[in-house]
Amino acid sequence: MTLLADQTSEQVNTESLGDQDNNQTVNETPNEGTQASQGEQNAEAENQEPVGAPEKYEAFTLPEGVEMAHGFEDKVIALSKEFNLTQAQAQKIVDLGLDYQTTISDKYDNSMGEVRKQWVSDLKADPDFGGSKFSETVERAKRTLKKFDASEDFKRELEQSGYGDNPGFIKLLARIDAATGEDKSVNGGAVKAPPKTAASVLYPSMGKTN
Repeated sequence: MTLLADQTSEQVNTESLGDQDNNQTVNETPNEGTQASQGEQNAEAENQEPVGAPEKYEAFTLPEGVEMAHGFEDKVIALSKEFNLTQAQAQKIVDLGLDYQTTISDKYDNSMGEVRKQWVSDLKADPDFGGSKFSETVERAKRTLKKFDASEDFKRELEQSGYGDNPGFIKLLARIDAATGEDKSVNGGAVKAPPKTAASVLYPSMGKTN
């Protein structure tokens, strides 16, 4: 109802009072809203993650059985501090590095597997150490390792690197066995040979005088 409408003085007074009450309610509403907004902001501030680099980065999360390459963690920490990265942001760099590391490792394993197959084929085809002598050559190499690598540390390194299939290395070990132990012919007969040291086989001129 507008001011131009027909109404009594009592109606006008009642409506005026109603308008005042409404105005008071409207004026109070923003205050309540402001208080609620401040409370929400405070709650968000409490739940917000720290911004910037921490004084010390915590240990990074790694997949089970996976190790970072030597020195990689130190480089991540130095880079993260330089760019003021949070713990979570630094972790993302670690994750990216591990993905790359795994990719390179898989490619190496696949490539090395092909190389090892070729090495075995080459040894089997060798006229002096392969063919019918292949099994004997491998046994000689194993005996040399057993004799001079009692802890088997070197043997484990050869297994992990794949170089335990390297034909040149296997032939070298077989030669050492033939020179330092009982020389056995292909048909199984034993021929006594004077024992020699590994050094005398590798460096025959050592200890000789003119």
